[in-house]
Amino acid sequence: MNKKHICENADDQLKMMNKAIIGLKYQLKSVSYNIDSLQTTTKNIMDKLSSINSLLQSQDSDENNATFADTLWPIQNENELNKQERLLKEDLSE
Repeated sequence: MNKKHICENADDQLKMMNKAIIGLKYQLKSVSYNIDSLQTTTKNIMDKLSSINSLLQSQDSDENNATFADTLWPIQNENELNKQERLLKEDLSE
């Protein structure tokens, strides 16, 4: 092998290694950004859970359960149930 051929191979190898290192650098930046984003999202979720927990502890438990039940099933008596049934039948007949 001649000296020129060895130098060209070494230059090619250096260029290839340089490209690989640059690629790794950008991959590390991307992973770092993803970790920061995940940490921010986790913190926001924990803050929201904490505020919900504080709100629940500050309210009377029975009152809170009644409010939650009203949200799921707002009909309080048979008259309201009949009214909702009539409205549904009217919607279906149209």
